[in-house]
Amino acid sequence: MDASFCGRTVVAAIGFVAHTDAVIFDLPQNGGGQPAMVTLIASYLFDRPTHLIDIYNRKEDSTAQNWTLSPYGQNTRATRQARVSSMMNSSVMRDRFHRGHLPSRLRLSDAERSTLAEIAKRLGRKALQDIARVAKPDTILAWYRRLVAHKFDGSRQRADPGRLQACPKLEVLVVRFARENRSWGYDRIAGALANLGHRIFDQTVGNILRRHNIAPAPERSRTTTWREFIRSHTDVLAGADFFTVEVLSWRGLVTYYVLFFIEIGTRRVSLGGITRHPDSGWMEQVARHATMENTGHLNRCRYLLHDRGSRLMHMD
Repeated sequence: MDASFCGRTVVAAIGFVAHTDAVIFDLPQNGGGQPAMVTLIASYLFDRPTHLIDIYNRKEDSTAQNWTLSPYGQNTRATRQARVSSMMNSSVMRDRFHRGHLPSRLRLSDAERSTLAEIAKRLGRKALQDIARVAKPDTILAWYRRLVAHKFDGSRQRADPGRLQACPKLEVLVVRFARENRSWGYDRIAGALANLGHRIFDQTVGNILRRHNIAPAPERSRTTTWREFIRSHTDVLAGADFFTVEVLSWRGLVTYYVLFFIEIGTRRVSLGGITRHPDSGWMEQVARHATMENTGHLNRCRYLLHDRGSRLMHMD
């Protein structure tokens, strides 16, 4: 093959094995090649300009000599078919490869990395441990994986950007519907939005909920947040707490404890009792009065909210 087509590949391959002690050229079933390519490869095997072969053109009755390239990149062949001054940016780099004096950090082009990656893949990791000098074996094999990934990357051929994402306002509605209605599935949420004039697919609803870490309806219905519990039980929910009042008596200031109840749904406040010593006996008596069937403050409530204070714990 002509050096103008694969000359860069040869230069990269020779540079890859520049530090080895010996190189074996295995050419099975080789039917011949271009003199320019032979000249290029042979130039790395001689330390001075060497006459390689003469080619006689019978039709034109002329003879062309093939010489190795000089260390400074000058081609002695008149036709300059093996000129590689454009390869590797300069012939000085080729001379460095030839002499084994590589720079501390060799900058390779993408084409040269691809060529080295293909060669490294065929050699295998074990062989690379002994001969790789341009880069570490893991780095060269990573170039090969990148080459394979680039081959199957079809992003440049994509004309359609894909399905457009839902607008932020619609996404907020989807999340709100899912959190306020834990038993609603994707189809139910999409139908409710359709009633409001928003067209959305059930799969899009699922994608939005997954982005916000919201589980599907079967799992979501089995978990209830504290806010949702209070909102759904406001009619049967009450709260209880104490506040204190300092009363001036003939003995001085005396602290009285006032127990009160508040219905969450109606915000109605009821007085449970006043005492100086809210012990367990007093609390039990207040609990019996508050839960009386007809006159009790809590007879319409099923749940009582209170803190973990020692006085209120006697009401449990």
